Amino acid sequence: MEPQAPSHPQPQHQDIKSLLKATLPVVERMLASKGDFPPLGAALYTDNRVRILPAVEEGEMIPAEVAVTRYRRMFRNLAASGRIRAAVVYCNEFIEHSPNVQNSDAICAELDHVDGYSADYLFPYRKTPEGLKFGETFGVEAENRLKPTVAAAAAPPPAVPA
Repeated sequence: MEPQAPSHPQPQHQDIKSLLKATLPVVERMLASKGDFPPLGAALYTDNRVRILPAVEEGEMIPAEVAVTRYRRMFRNLAASGRIRAAVVYCNEFIEHSPNVQNSDAICAELDHVDGYSADYLFPYRKTPEGLKFGETFGVEAENRLKPTVAAAAAPPPAVPA
């Protein structure tokens, strides 16, 4: 599936598209081979490298919400230090019926750019005997998660990967 970046031309467009193109296939492969995936985070560094980063130590078992919180904190610290331009956290979501979408599982990509752009992109899918079948991708604006918050400022900083 070709990742769909924001349709409006903004400086962040290419960064977001690059980040999705490099990482969404990894999540899709995990989902296809294992039937599920743990939260996964990646960042686009200022030298244009995309790195997938761990939220847990090897063998550590934590709830998905804790992993997502760790990723957000890690990415806030990386953004504050000027080392990244964009970040994505992937998680598995369930979309309840709305006028435009049927109930479905979905890959949720929480995308944030240091320039302030943020959106959650949802890639609905269903499992069939032939493999994964993806529906129409859609996105919603989100509050930027790379900006420090009062709660984040009070929390001890996590280790930031090199």
